[in-house]
Amino acid sequence: MFGSLCLAGLCLLLGKPMGLLLLLAVAPLQAMRARKEARVLEEKFGDAYREYRARTWF
Repeated sequence: MFGSLCLAGLCLLLGKPMGLLLLLAVAPLQAMRARKEARVLEEKFGDAYREYRARTWF
């Protein structure tokens, strides 16, 4: 998420609003990576990770 925010800010800072279209390609890739990462963390840490997720807004 932070990477997307930085990319958006950079596009606006450089005066290249069309660069925001890149976010349309990047956002689904980041979502896929986050789901994969969550599976890996759940496999490694089990209940401790599930408890952590229950306490956070992600």
